[in-house]
Amino acid sequence: DVTRRVTDFVQAMEKLPDAGPVQPPDHDPALMFRSVEQKFVTADPDVRLQGVWISSDLQQTGADIEKSFMALDVGLIHFAELGDWRSHAHIMARRPGDGLYLADLFKLT
Repeated sequence: DVTRRVTDFVQAMEKLPDAGPVQPPDHDPALMFRSVEQKFVTADPDVRLQGVWISSDLQQTGADIEKSFMALDVGLIHFAELGDWRSHAHIMARRPGDGLYLADLFKLT
């Protein structure tokens, strides 16, 4: 599943002050994975890897996004890639070797 998340960005833009410094947007990392589980059926990762590629306009906090990823159903979502269409992305995988495999498959750094 490839998804582009813009909700947080739009909400942050709606809260811009008329004057003064711009505050960092409030962010719920679980929103990054909203509705992804329902798009998959349980699968054995030795047979088929299932995951999401998510692009967001906001920088994510590593520990928070990892926690949200790990809260997803292990039988449904095996990996998540956060990035755009450039050659770099943040890959989260449940099994140690899958991150390297996916980086090679998608030609990512």
